[in-house]
Amino acid sequence: MKNYIYILLIISIFSCSSDDDSIEIKDSTSKIELENITTSSVNVKWTISEDDKLDGSLFALYLNDDLIDDEVSSNEYFFQNLTPSTQYSVKISYENINNNLVTLQEDFSTSATGKLLLTNYIFLYSSGRDSISLTYNENEQLTQKLFPRAIHPISSNYYYNDDNKISKLNRFPHLNKVTFNYSSNQIDEITILKGDSDVYYEFYYSNFTNNSYNVIQTLKRFGGSEDFINEKNIDYTLNSDDCLSKLTITNLNTQEVNSLTFKYSKAGNLIEMDFDGNVLNIEYDNSNNFHTYDAFLLDSRIYNFKDSGGLLFLNDEFIEVIKYLPFFINKNVNNPTKYILNGNLIRTFDYEYNDLNYPSKITIQEVDSSITYPEIELHYINSKTL
Repeated sequence: MKNYIYILLIISIFSCSSDDDSIEIKDSTSKIELENITTSSVNVKWTISEDDKLDGSLFALYLNDDLIDDEVSSNEYFFQNLTPSTQYSVKISYENINNNLVTLQEDFSTSATGKLLLTNYIFLYSSGRDSISLTYNENEQLTQKLFPRAIHPISSNYYYNDDNKISKLNRFPHLNKVTFNYSSNQIDEITILKGDSDVYYEFYYSNFTNNSYNVIQTLKRFGGSEDFINEKNIDYTLNSDDCLSKLTITNLNTQEVNSLTFKYSKAGNLIEMDFDGNVLNIEYDNSNNFHTYDAFLLDSRIYNFKDSGGLLFLNDEFIEVIKYLPFFINKNVNNPTKYILNGNLIRTFDYEYNDLNYPSKITIQEVDSSITYPEIELHYINSKTL
């Protein structure tokens, strides 16, 4: 996109008369063009009337009155490393045919940063590549996660109500469906169907209070027959930032009790999960988090890609419990660099970064294991384009 900004050229001619100074003002065809203004750069071009510029005269270029270069011979300059949402002034000076200094000046503002939204995971294998694409609505909410390469493309689709709360999640081709019902803008019921069309599990969440809810698990079959599996009561605690900090899970049939606790850094990153004494510690970098969409119930696996609670490739024992937690919609601020299980380093994440300090590539290493992971390229769009 080009912004063409035409300026009034003011040429001041000061005479050497002993009586007074005289000033001549006239229009000119000279102009400045500002192209591709972004959050951190702009391309400046200028056109000078052939009848105005002195032959052999070079241009002096200023940004906010700071001299950038006083021997510019071309009519174009690319500024970069600018600050987002900032006002700047560009000035170009040259000597005209009357040996007077002429200055063209124009102001502009760099674009607001906005934020980036992840649109593609590109998995790079030695034998080829796969991809997962993501799309969003105008409210920056994830609407689809698609893995197109399978025989039957795997698609997770997300729907929202008028209050912009998640209302439904459907995953194809298998039966993975979640529906949410609200009362007074608070969760009232959740139903999860998971399995195949002929045999599947139903998880029914109800009796929500400010610190507890119930879940009934049933095995259902085509034709209407069903087997009761269990009923659990979950007591939960949210911290002052409304992040899930503790759960006590009681099986009402066997009276077995499990506990799960979460700890967060001051920045808001999840740094510890403790499930019945198995402790996973997570370390982070200082860059913008690539996982730009909310984690959802059942958001655990597409093909062989594990994505749960806003974290990649967690151990299965943690995935199986957090993917069913309705209040665990976690968005870390930064990117995990290490998983440490019960004091032992088990997995590392290294990143390359783009100009806006978001990861552009992830390299994952498994410690003391033959497991190998593909490199993952990350592609984004700016949220302002939605």
